Amino acid sequence: MTGQTKSIWNTLLVTAQRKSGIAHNAMQQAEQRKQQALDRRQKIKQLLIEYGERLKSIQSENHSTAEATNYREFITQLQEIYHRANDEITLAERGCNEAKKDLLTAEQARLKHQKLVQREADKQNKRNQLAEVKATDTQNMIQFNINSNPHRQ
Repeated sequence: MTGQTKSIWNTLLVTAQRKSGIAHNAMQQAEQRKQQALDRRQKIKQLLIEYGERLKSIQSENHSTAEATNYREFITQLQEIYHRANDEITLAERGCNEAKKDLLTAEQARLKHQKLVQREADKQNKRNQLAEVKATDTQNMIQFNINSNPHRQ
C-alpha cells in the first residue's frame, strides 16, 4: 500500500508540474502578445506624429487642397488603428491577468503536491528507521541471549 501511495503522490506531483508548465507557457505567450500590441501602438503613434508634422509642413507652404486632404484622411485612419491597438492592449492585459491567475493556481497545486510527496517520503524514512532500530534491537537481544546462556558454549 505504501508503494502505491507514494506512486500516486508522485503521479499527482508530475501532473501538477505539467499543468504549472502549461500555465507558465500560456502566461509567457500572453505577455508576448501584450508586448507586441504595445509595440504596434508605439509604431502607430510615431506614424501619427510623423504625418501630423508633414501636414503642418504642407499647410505652411503652398500646397494643394487634395494633398492636405489625403494627409488628414490618412491621419484619421491611423487614429482609428491607434484606438483599435488600445483595445487590443486592453484585451491582452486581461489575458495576462487571467494567465497569471491560472499560473498562481497551478503553482499552488504543484507546491501542495510537492509537500505531500515530501511528507510521504519523510513518513517512509521514519518507518524505515523504526524497522532498522527494531531489527537491530532484535539482533542485540538474540546476541545477548546467546552470550548470556552458559550451557550453549
